Amino acid sequence: MYLSVDLLDGRGFNFLTIAIAVIALVSGTIGVIYARRALFPPKREIAYSLESSAPLLNNASNLQNGISVIHNGTTLQNPYVTTLKIRNSGRHAVASEHYDQGRPLTLDLGKPIMDLTSSAPGSYSAQGTSITYGPELLASGHGVKFTALTEGKPTLTIRHYFIDTKVIDEARKSFRPSYVDLTSILAALMGVISAILSIWAS
Repeated sequence: MYLSVDLLDGRGFNFLTIAIAVIALVSGTIGVIYARRALFPPKREIAYSLESSAPLLNNASNLQNGISVIHNGTTLQNPYVTTLKIRNSGRHAVASEHYDQGRPLTLDLGKPIMDLTSSAPGSYSAQGTSITYGPELLASGHGVKFTALTEGKPTLTIRHYFIDTKVIDEARKSFRPSYVDLTSILAALMGVISAILSIWAS
């Protein structure tokens, strides 16, 4: 009984009030974080970029020196070599099941693709003016780079059918604050509790 009276009196009562408030704050924060994760599944993110595009010939060299580019027996009038990249810029892997109905990501260059190479093996192909990729697992932080030979200067257009996955232009990607995980939040709250206890004990 003496202990109960002592705790509920003056300084002890103030400490209990602060401790209960801090515990409630920690519990509420954890609840909000898990509720948000349950209601809003984590977004995956794919970033794409056209890194470079350069002509193999210019008018001066073509006219003055008679230089031409021949690919598989076909003379190309305006050949371009283009490098483009797709990258998993999110925190979660993009797996085969995230391609709706198994439809691939399409990168349309708007000009006939004469040849195509890739930095990594996988499900990709070139048809007409388009490169298709997937369905294919793309782990977080991983990417694939393509080098294409086109007849004419390309312009990149993207078509996709991803599920719960955002697709963004790397060049237009704006600054976003870094993700603060649950561990960081709890560490900060524990620091607050330690500070309060230190003040109370002094």
